Amino acid sequence: FNVFRMYAMMPERGVRVTADSSLGAMASRNDSGLYLMVWNKDSQGQTADITLNNLPFKSDSVDIYTIDPDHASYFDNDSTAELELTETLALPDSGVPLSRALREYSVNLFVFRNSGVISSLAETRPIPRSLRLLSAYPNPFNPRTTLRLQLERRERLRISVWNVRGELLIKHPPAWFDAGESRVALDMNGYSGGVYFVEVRADAGWRQTVKVVLLR
Repeated sequence: FNVFRMYAMMPERGVRVTADSSLGAMASRNDSGLYLMVWNKDSQGQTADITLNNLPFKSDSVDIYTIDPDHASYFDNDSTAELELTETLALPDSGVPLSRALREYSVNLFVFRNSGVISSLAETRPIPRSLRLLSAYPNPFNPRTTLRLQLERRERLRISVWNVRGELLIKHPPAWFDAGESRVALDMNGYSGGVYFVEVRADAGWRQTVKVVLLR
């Protein structure tokens, strides 16, 4: 699975993890969040119950990235895996397990983002954010607009569009953006008029949202 090679690129602070014999798990954290990798070594699907104790910062959701047997080429020693975001879940109350079905022979990365509210158990440094400007022009628009990003440093970003009901409508593939100004075309042809939210999320842990209005 190249799990150890992938883990070697993760933050340095180790976190103790226990798992059933059919599952393997390891975790680490930094000021941006907690990173938990769980892989299923069994030929059948398994359920992982994750309970967080004494998390030193506030986190209200978890991003789940998965590599499964359908992407077997990712596990070749000469290739590099690109983990794709497959789901974002709201976290249950403290002490309540987060249950997640894991496919056979799959690698799953759970990212608990630091929401910026840090307890006294952690250092009180904010998540670094290099985005200084996020706007859309024209806004309102029909049916195309352009997002304008101003970055202080090179960042890997994910851009998505949500409706007012919190449903994900558009998800751009992750891409690297250089420092300086970048522009991203947004085409919402085929969508009904109304208010939408464009979210820019960085691998560094920060996110920012701009409201746009589609006219019909």
